[in-house]
Amino acid sequence: MDRNNLNTYGYLDRGSYFGEIGILMNSLNQFDYVFYGGQDKPLQLLTIESGDFLEICNEFPISKEIFLQNAKKRLQMFQNYK
Repeated sequence: MDRNNLNTYGYLDRGSYFGEIGILMNSLNQFDYVFYGGQDKPLQLLTIESGDFLEICNEFPISKEIFLQNAKKRLQMFQNYK
């Protein structure tokens, strides 16, 4: 826990994603995301509505399975920190 009473569970790199766990598991988002950076680290986000994301997953079932497997692993990792 840092001086702001926040726990760091991981870092997102270029091409990383978040928010899929709540959509795929049909649950509320359980996590907060904070960006620490400066002018030397610009942040660019792409947002996808949950309905659009699920439509894409249904159109590409192999990708959906990969998202599900990764979501389950990440969820388990987060649960281990609690």
